[in-house]
Amino acid sequence: MNYSGYKGKSFKLSKECPLPEIILADEEALMPLSSAIIQQYASSVVVDTEQSRERILLRFEQ
Repeated sequence: MNYSGYKGKSFKLSKECPLPEIILADEEALMPLSSAIIQQYASSVVVDTEQSRERILLRFEQ
């Protein structure tokens, strides 16, 4: 299992990709786009907070 920890904005999971017009108009729309792409490839995605750091756990099953 791989995980990445960081200090910053919370990573919110989203299954829907924003429309291209929204991505171009709003930089914040990249987070839902990234989330949707990650969820398409990972078998499971878990986001939590540990000691004031965000943590993203990704599982890939073959």
